[in-house]
Amino acid sequence: PPGWKAHSEGMRGSVQRESMLSRPQGASGGRRRQRRLSIDSLSFAGLVNRMDDYEPILRREFNAEDGSFLIQLRCKLTWDKAAFSRLILAMEKCAVAHQGRNLIERWIAEGFWYIEDFAKDWSTHPSFPRTHGEEYYEAAYDRLSDLSCWLFVGESPYEGGKPLEPM
Repeated sequence: PPGWKAHSEGMRGSVQRESMLSRPQGASGGRRRQRRLSIDSLSFAGLVNRMDDYEPILRREFNAEDGSFLIQLRCKLTWDKAAFSRLILAMEKCAVAHQGRNLIERWIAEGFWYIEDFAKDWSTHPSFPRTHGEEYYEAAYDRLSDLSCWLFVGESPYEGGKPLEPM
């Protein structure tokens, strides 16, 4: 998108947001020490409870591991509402955590971009069984789009900055 530059950092890449406004580098502008959690320390079936819990959940989702929303959508032709809720909650927490940052890790940027496009493309195919009603799917596509916008623009597209309603 306009205002973004891709940068290579060895084997890992990142995306840098070019800001029109300069942001002061205060306590939230520097690198924050994050507690690393192993996948085993989180219940993949459970919801994300803390701000830094989003990373292992998103890695599993974006890598289409067993039980992920993406693998169920693609291979089982199933839109699993619980898995989708887990995914969008982790995406929301990630977007909140990246507000005010100038860099987004490439795997996160690619995952947000891919899931938004793939979920709609795959589930609108005539052979996909749409069991949840048209309004639900449209709201889900909108939510994925809004979360991507939030991550890439750096601000919530919703008024008041309140947590989003669960789906």
